[in-house]
Amino acid sequence: MRIMGCDIARLGSDQSVFCIRNYENGIYIIEGFEEHSKTKTNELTDIIEASFRNWHLMFISIDAIGIGAGVADNLEERMIPLFRVIGGAKAFRPKEFKDLRSELYWRLRQAFEKRAIKFKNVTPEQKNRIILELSSIKYYYTRSGQIKFESKEEIIKRIGKSPDYADALAYTCLLYTSPSPRDLSTSRMPSSA
Repeated sequence: MRIMGCDIARLGSDQSVFCIRNYENGIYIIEGFEEHSKTKTNELTDIIEASFRNWHLMFISIDAIGIGAGVADNLEERMIPLFRVIGGAKAFRPKEFKDLRSELYWRLRQAFEKRAIKFKNVTPEQKNRIILELSSIKYYYTRSGQIKFESKEEIIKRIGKSPDYADALAYTCLLYTSPSPRDLSTSRMPSSA
């Protein structure tokens, strides 16, 4: 099952990063990253749609906060199956995780611990960047025992840049298997209060 995680950036210094991920026999195969700087919403929509068709993706997992919401709207209008990732939304397993972002990053952490991630067609620079970003992200346990990863804003404040590659990769950990039709038809997840 091949999907793409998309971390969408504004026209500033951050980059929009896309991660193509396949899942075979319990292994995440990272088949490549694309990065796009200073790209307008409609252009990003065209690029993502082309990747969806060229890679024969099952669906897109996209950052749907801020500018990403507009890109997600455009993709839905074009009938591209997607899941809107809203980091602060309720986790699938809310007793264990404070929010969806924390659950996705925990799944990614578990895959690395199990040595269930392989990189293919990833440049050394991209691999180094992913390692740097992932090693700088912190998490803690809340008073109620939930796992909480720091927000993107907290990371930017602490290290001075956005973890674009890490976010795109984490968004591919949305589901271990293909999404059910319900997951895709109700892709607009409410943000947490």
